[in-house]
Amino acid sequence: EGFRLAADGQSCEDPCAQAPCEQQCEPGGPQGYSCHCRLGFRPAEDEPHRCVDTDECQIAGVCQQMCVNYVGGFECYCREGHELEADGISCSPAGARGAHTAQDLGDELLDDGEDEEDEHEAWDTFDGSWTEVPGIPWM
Repeated sequence: EGFRLAADGQSCEDPCAQAPCEQQCEPGGPQGYSCHCRLGFRPAEDEPHRCVDTDECQIAGVCQQMCVNYVGGFECYCREGHELEADGISCSPAGARGAHTAQDLGDELLDDGEDEEDEHEAWDTFDGSWTEVPGIPWM
């Protein structure tokens, strides 16, 4: 399945073998294949076979208070005095177990299991900016 008859009329060929898809290829479509992107990515507007990061933090309501976008994903954080709830989106006043506050972000960026040399790289790639979701009343 997914193969087509080659020009020689005797062998089969995989249309995805020569496709320029950056992440995922599916046989079918007018060109014999269609390109798809993994979760957290979207097709580039000028080159639909390439995939670019989706900035989920620009989607209204993705996080209740603060959002940090990563390549291929994002993470929600709460202001000091609040903690992230189990849904990974909502914030509630601090007091429950498992608080995940903005203060934790620096430690998590550095505590990635990499050696100490990579710690500086994490800070270099994180620009220190937060995306705050407007229009939501804070506690």
